[in-house]
Amino acid sequence: MRRNTQKGITLVALVVTIVVLLILASITIGAVTSDNGILRNANDAKEQTEIAEEKEIVDRATIQAMGNNSRGNIVEDELQEQLDKITGSGKTEADDVGEEFEVAFTESKRYYTVDKDGIVTGPQEIVEDKSPGDITKDENGDDLKGDENQPYEIWCIEDLVAFSNMVNGSGIVINNEKPVEINTSTNFYGKTIELRTNLNFKSKYSYANSERTDFGDINGDANDGNTLMNEMTTGTGFRPIGQDNKPFAGTFYGKGNNIDNIYEKDTSILGFFGQIQNATICDLKISGMVACDEKSEDVGGIVGSMKGGKIKNCIVNVELEGNGNRLGGIVGWASDDLEIINCVNLNTITSSNSSAGGIVGMCEDVIGGIYNSYNMGEIKVRGSRSSGIVGSTNSNIEIINVYNKGNVTENGSFGRGGILGSNTSVVGDGNVYINNAYNLGNIIEDNLNWSYGAGAICGYPSSTATLTIENSFYKKGTCSVAVGQRKDSLYGVTVLEKIDFEDMIKQFNEYKDSNESQTSEWKYWKLGEDGYPTFE
Repeated sequence: MRRNTQKGITLVALVVTIVVLLILASITIGAVTSDNGILRNANDAKEQTEIAEEKEIVDRATIQAMGNNSRGNIVEDELQEQLDKITGSGKTEADDVGEEFEVAFTESKRYYTVDKDGIVTGPQEIVEDKSPGDITKDENGDDLKGDENQPYEIWCIEDLVAFSNMVNGSGIVINNEKPVEINTSTNFYGKTIELRTNLNFKSKYSYANSERTDFGDINGDANDGNTLMNEMTTGTGFRPIGQDNKPFAGTFYGKGNNIDNIYEKDTSILGFFGQIQNATICDLKISGMVACDEKSEDVGGIVGSMKGGKIKNCIVNVELEGNGNRLGGIVGWASDDLEIINCVNLNTITSSNSSAGGIVGMCEDVIGGIYNSYNMGEIKVRGSRSSGIVGSTNSNIEIINVYNKGNVTENGSFGRGGILGSNTSVVGDGNVYINNAYNLGNIIEDNLNWSYGAGAICGYPSSTATLTIENSFYKKGTCSVAVGQRKDSLYGVTVLEKIDFEDMIKQFNEYKDSNESQTSEWKYWKLGEDGYPTFE
């Protein structure tokens, strides 16, 4: 008996057709709406076109403003006038923020930075934080837990000030948009804080409201109006995070962002962080000025006083100056378990007191090390114990994979070195191990206390402490000896008329390969763009 299959075949075909169409539709929708979809790509292309047009506008206005100035300088009013000619009045806003200018586009909420030479960088987004002064909420006002998955967030200067006040246990925080005075310190042990954007203390775009006064007197001048930007940039300026034996003990991730134009003055302990204890600070760049008086002790670009902890991937371009004791480009004074990895100091350190270093001023009773770090700043210390890397130490410490290009230029009483100023054993064992290091900075030797030493690697090696140097180099002419009062033959130091940098890099990397189990975070060396060895 013959069956009629035409109807069944038609129904199956219809179902198959619908399924195929649904699959094609989902593919098409995905192609249009996904993160890599057509709409996303179209929006990205549109945004990049807008950015290119804005940057060109800033370039043209800057060139014209410099051309109209008899000295080729940029003046705020002239820059704004040229911007208005190109875009029309009210479309842009130019601001002088010290060493730079900022140009904001009111519609796109983007701004660009123009330096003194007319170089334009950016853009940056103008962030609108819905809960300024409350780091426990994100930029949209949603609650955060402060753990690795939902770290507390810093989006503006108000957040930074509130964070400082919380650690220090005094001052104002903002709760539900209202100022609340606190008197209890929070050390943030077990908590994580992230810096989510670049911040500039002189830029109004780094504040939710730079004219607000509800944080009160921070800078020690109660009669200056107390506007927040004024508090941060005059008087004693920003209050370091951690003071009066109330240290920060958590984890701070800079996320590679900058904190620019930080200003601090004349408090006992100075640094972006004043005091930390077993804390971790990573991926941060800081520029600005820290000025100390004779009462200041423990002054650093990142941390003033460090009792254990880890600092990694930090770049400091902060000018440290004054009469303070224990000054360091990264850390002023350090004790206990210490790790400083991949850190750089770029600016000058000036002091009439003692113990100053491009990376650490003084290591006291430390166990640990400094790795993959270097100094470019001049060390101008009229006291004793100064160096491109560590000013002084009495500790068991490793200084490995480091270099110094900064000159040590002042006539101190003793202990001036390229890598280490002074090695003593007043408290600790004083066993210092230097390896894979080189110095190109000039170390001054001309003073009445020459017998106490200056050296291209170490200035003053105590007879009661142990100093071991291996696989290290200095350029002839930077200093007459590698170690003050010692012969180079006593140490593993090579002095060369002209350093063969390729051979040096080969030796440095062979050392790392032969000690791989100990050097997981140490970097390989390479030839830098300036022709000198640096890290990969």
